[in-house]
Amino acid sequence: MYNAFVVGVCCRKPVKGSDPCTFRHFFIYCLHHGTQLSTLGEIGKHHLEKGEGQTDIKMLCGCCGSVYQKIDELTNHVNIENFHLRLSEIPGYHKDTFNVGEYSAQQQDRNALQEAAAVTRSPASAQAAAAVAS
Repeated sequence: MYNAFVVGVCCRKPVKGSDPCTFRHFFIYCLHHGTQLSTLGEIGKHHLEKGEGQTDIKMLCGCCGSVYQKIDELTNHVNIENFHLRLSEIPGYHKDTFNVGEYSAQQQDRNALQEAAAVTRSPASAQAAAAVAS
């Protein structure tokens, strides 16, 4: 029987074998295969077809920008009421024009700069603390 509540939440009548809750404003991106996924069902199907283990994935969430490497963590993240209706928190994100490769490279550069800054600050902080202590 058709459930009117599902239509109100997902805004379309479910078709047998399909997932009624398509992510409206973003994709989940498989960084291993370059695949755009738009439902929890597609994520599961992709995971099974590619034969990835429970901790072999690398998927970027277009909603929050986090990279998930465990399927259960990604599933828990996505399996929240009205998740499919969320807007992306990634600055400048647009579902049709987002370049996942460029974004990933920028994030890696940003992380490398943050790590270098932390390493640079550590010896200076230690020397300053030693000078204050003496």
